[in-house]
Amino acid sequence: MIPSRTRNMLGATVVASALLLGAGCSAGGEGAVPYSQLFNGVTYKGEPIIPAPQEDMEEMLEAFLASEAEGYEEQLDPPECAELYSDQGHELDLENLSLDKTALGAVKLDNFSVRVYSENVYVNPEAKKTPQDDPELAEACQDFSVTSDQGTIHIHVDPIPFKGNTDRGYAHKQVTESDGMEYEGFYTAAWKNDAFVTLYHSAVDQESIDAGFETLNMVLDRL
Repeated sequence: MIPSRTRNMLGATVVASALLLGAGCSAGGEGAVPYSQLFNGVTYKGEPIIPAPQEDMEEMLEAFLASEAEGYEEQLDPPECAELYSDQGHELDLENLSLDKTALGAVKLDNFSVRVYSENVYVNPEAKKTPQDDPELAEACQDFSVTSDQGTIHIHVDPIPFKGNTDRGYAHKQVTESDGMEYEGFYTAAWKNDAFVTLYHSAVDQESIDAGFETLNMVLDRL
């Protein structure tokens, strides 16, 4: 089990990354499923995705808005990795950060979680660089650390082929080290129409990775 301090750090980093990596999306597609219904019928390894209760989502958004208001800061080392994995220079439109532009789901199996955000939470969504945009920088940033007021975590990423049914996305295995403990995981991010999707689970065997991509594509097909 991940200690609460580390879990809070990782959670804050994942939420921030999910919001702040989402960029470069096109206009919304026709017939897209509303975010409130996005996970209906979606499964991971046969287990249904459980949407986050509204009160939990409200608490998460309130906490994120509070951290923005308090001037949450993080530093990356090497500093150039901030272009990929930090919010530096990217402004959020806090008035647009709302429940109808956010969907969160989870499965207890493999600590699975999936998040979907609208690009409309950004003042300038086109500004963010991604690993797909700069492969050379992405290769240089396979090992980096993130320091905030909650401490420092070290992250190693190992890119793997992206198998999402959209032309913009990436995936990697990752090892996160905090408080002397290491945690493995699979992470993928994808853009489709006006939506940004992130998916994470703690199983890194090929069968589980394939299952993760299968779930990702179920979500993408609804956007």
